[in-house]
Amino acid sequence: MEAGQGTYTSRVSPDLGLASWQRLVERLNCSAEVDVLKCVRGYDATTIQQIIEVGPFSFIPATDGVTQVSGQRQRRAEGRIAKVPILIGATADEGRTQSNTTNLDAYLNALFPEDPHLRDDIRAAYPLRSPGYEKQSDVAGQVLTDLAQCVGVLTFPPYPLNPLPIPIVFRCSR
Repeated sequence: MEAGQGTYTSRVSPDLGLASWQRLVERLNCSAEVDVLKCVRGYDATTIQQIIEVGPFSFIPATDGVTQVSGQRQRRAEGRIAKVPILIGATADEGRTQSNTTNLDAYLNALFPEDPHLRDDIRAAYPLRSPGYEKQSDVAGQVLTDLAQCVGVLTFPPYPLNPLPIPIVFRCSR
């Protein structure tokens, strides 16, 4: 699995992807349409990209009970997952390609809606206007990169997110 995996991203709100979709639909003036998807598809990629770049948007998988199930961490702990080897990895600075925000506060509020202390800790750990973090999107990108890379390590045995005897290999591209 590259760049994230559902059983260790519990701090991210499961409704974040749906909220981003609804925000995009609204900004495209498609909310009142009978066929919302058809309306969105009627716009060209440049228009959609311009809206997404203003943010905040986070198109994570939506839990539908079929392709994305709820309770992934619990299912894993109970052994109700496929018993196959897992390759988890992350690419250096990958978060910067997914976080074009110009409003760091809104981005952190959307990413960690129920944890104001964590948001404060993140702001302290990634000080804006310091080397490498000149823009708000630089901070947001590094936070997302570190979230993907650092929490992936938690799936290694003997950590609690890997209670099963399933081989896991973690690789990080730099």
